[in-house]
Amino acid sequence: MASAGTVLYRIVWSGFPADLWYYEPAKNLGTDLVGAFGEAEVAQAAAEAKEEADLLELEAADAAARSQGMGV
Repeated sequence: MASAGTVLYRIVWSGFPADLWYYEPAKNLGTDLVGAFGEAEVAQAAAEAKEEADLLELEAADAAARSQGMGV
């Protein structure tokens, strides 16, 4: 059992059932694997932030067009 505050990563083996998933602390996984996971998380967060910004921009353009009586 990990001590309080320890970050654990869920290990999922492709093609295996969920009851075989388990958790490991970063120290057992190696820096390359943890680093790759961190990079993927950052890339996903950036993509989600861009999608949200694009949606807000579209909503603002729609609101502006509606306020000018142009409708969209």
